[in-house]
Amino acid sequence: MAPETENNDDEIRIQLENILMTGLAIDIADGIVTDDNPSTAGRTGLDQYLYFLFDTYSEHERKYLKRKALALAEGFSTGTAEVDDDLIPDMDKPVDIKSEEFLSFKNWIVFLHSAGIITDNNPSKTNGLTGLDQVIKHAFSVGDEDYLLIKEIIISETIKYTGGYRRNSPPRTR
Repeated sequence: MAPETENNDDEIRIQLENILMTGLAIDIADGIVTDDNPSTAGRTGLDQYLYFLFDTYSEHERKYLKRKALALAEGFSTGTAEVDDDLIPDMDKPVDIKSEEFLSFKNWIVFLHSAGIITDNNPSKTNGLTGLDQVIKHAFSVGDEDYLLIKEIIISETIKYTGGYRRNSPPRTR
C-alpha cells in the first residue's frame, strides 16, 4: 500500500484559490460577474464577490486575486487560456435552501449585505446586475426563478437581521 501524501496548508490554499478563480473567471468571461459597477463604497460586483470568498485575506491579496481572475477571464474570452476541467466547480446541482451549505452562504451574504459590503444599489452597465445579484448568481449558479427566490430570502433576512432597516434603502416618508 502506497503511503498517502499530505498537503500542507499552503498547497491546499493554492488549490482552493485555483478552483475558485477558475469558476469566477468563467463567470467574468460570460458577463455574469463584472468590474464596471462600483457601489457607494467603491466596490464593484467583482470586488464584492472576492470579499465574500476571501474576507480573511488582506486588501492587497484580494487585489492580486482580482488581477488573476480578470487575466484568466481575458484568456478564456480570447482563447489564449483553456479551462482545466479538474478546476471547474460543480455548479449544476440544484440549490437546496434547507441545506447547511445554503444556510451558511445565505447567512454570510446577509451579514455582508447588512454591513454594506455587498450592495444592491450598483447595477452593472454590462448586465444590469447589482453586486448582490452577481454574488447570488455566481455563488449559487441558478436560473432566474431560483435567483429571484434566493434574493427575496436574502433581502428578507437582511431586514430581519438589521431590525427592520435595510441599508442603503431610501428613507421612509410618512
